Amino acid sequence: MKKKAVIIASIAALFILIYTVFHNSEEWSENNLIESKAYEKDFPYLKSQERIMDTLSKVQYAAIVYPTKNMVYPNSIFHKYILDNPKETTSYLVQAKVLYTVIGEPINSITYGSSGGSMGSSAMFVGLCKTESSFYAPGNGYEFPATQEAIEFVKNLDIKDIKASTEPVCKN
Repeated sequence: MKKKAVIIASIAALFILIYTVFHNSEEWSENNLIESKAYEKDFPYLKSQERIMDTLSKVQYAAIVYPTKNMVYPNSIFHKYILDNPKETTSYLVQAKVLYTVIGEPINSITYGSSGGSMGSSAMFVGLCKTESSFYAPGNGYEFPATQEAIEFVKNLDIKDIKASTEPVCKN
């Protein structure tokens, strides 16, 4: 009987250890940077107007946002410390304050899936796809710094000028 109790306790301990190593936490990282403005001269290769027009033709939602929190996913002990967060399998959930909606229903804040952690000190332009219950960035090129010039550009943009792409990136 004692041997059976030891085996059960060992299996339970092993299960707890495996759960601890592979379980993803719900830990969000706050953006503690001081919000600042970005300018085109700081990003000479950005070509933001061209990128914005291309992005707007391919996505279902676009906005100027300021990221307030993010969560690396998966974020288990195994993923973080043993695999060292390999970029090809790491993604992020980003919570952001919406400063200006370009395409889609205006909202005050948003949570979206991202393939790159965008927790800088300046606002970001994001082009997102929608599912029934969430938003996600369809790839690396759909989040980039919202320079002051880009913000001015989108605020003066007539949505009718956007031509639908023959290569939409949203799957739904």
